[in-house]
Amino acid sequence: MSPQPHSGGGEQPDSPSPGWPQFVAWLREKFGAFSAGLNEYYVGPYRQTMKRAERDEDDLLMLYIYGEALGIPGPANYYLMELYPVLLDELHEWHTRVGLERSPIAGAHCC
Repeated sequence: MSPQPHSGGGEQPDSPSPGWPQFVAWLREKFGAFSAGLNEYYVGPYRQTMKRAERDEDDLLMLYIYGEALGIPGPANYYLMELYPVLLDELHEWHTRVGLERSPIAGAHCC
C-alpha cells in the first residue's frame, strides 16, 4: 500500500469555498442598489433642470441651422447643410415648440 499525500487538513488556497459566487453576486447586487440610491439622491433633484437646459440647447442649434430659412444670416450655413437631413425628423417638434404654426422651411412639409 502506497502512502497518501497529506492534504494539510483543509482546502487548497486556490479553490474558493462553495458559497463564494453567491456572496459575490449578493455583494454586487447590494453595491448596485446603493449606487443607484446615491445617484438618485444627488442627480434626481437636477434631472428636470438638465432636461430643460438640453432642450434649450437643441432649440438654439435648430435655430442656428434653420436660421437662413428664417432670414437670419449665418457664417457656417455651408457646413451645416450636412445636418439638414438628420434634423429634418425633429423639425415639426421644434417649430411647434417655439411657436411657429407652419414649418419655416419651404421644401419641408411636415404639417
